[in-house]
Amino acid sequence: ELPLTPSRRSGIQVMMSTQGGESTGLQAAMQIFGPLEASKLMSVSVNGTLSIAGDWSVSGLVSKGQIECGRNTGDRQFVFVNNRPADMPRIVRLLNECYRQLVPHKCPFVVFAIQLPVGSFDVNVTPDKRTILLHHEKELIDQLREQLQTKVWNVESVRLSSRPGTNSFTSNGAKAKGKDFTTSSSLSFEKEKENLKSPPHKRHKNEFKARRVS
Repeated sequence: ELPLTPSRRSGIQVMMSTQGGESTGLQAAMQIFGPLEASKLMSVSVNGTLSIAGDWSVSGLVSKGQIECGRNTGDRQFVFVNNRPADMPRIVRLLNECYRQLVPHKCPFVVFAIQLPVGSFDVNVTPDKRTILLHHEKELIDQLREQLQTKVWNVESVRLSSRPGTNSFTSNGAKAKGKDFTTSSSLSFEKEKENLKSPPHKRHKNEFKARRVS
């Protein structure tokens, strides 16, 4: 099942659910959101190690890094911490920032199941226990950012390909042409310096000759 949210009238209300069984995350998303939405998603599985607390892992679903797969709003972003639905604004902000490096002005669909070591977070912050205090939040976010940029959406490869000069001419002919241009520019500059050193009457004569040649 996906998030259970309290209803003011009847206590607990089931927002959405699957048929259960051995279905995968993508199959469950297809049952809940339909095949079109599920076709825009991909599975994610990353992990790391916090210096003091221990190992962490994330599994779930995110939007593919394509313009037609992003959403205009963040209305379908679900985060769980150790199987507990949680409000994690900094984690969600990180996901949006990384995704927008690939797809500007769009938000990803997110189902993020985070598994953290026992004792590395505190749920006794608000009465509904949806706000979770992470004891090593900065370290987790730094590691998660690296995983998102290199393994999930591969932001680094896009960033490298968009740098100035990466798509420049690489053939020998182009390089030679660039070299010739530099050499001719240097020669023109040297001639101009020599012309400025000459007496005024010769300088005008040289300029007149240059205009006739051109």
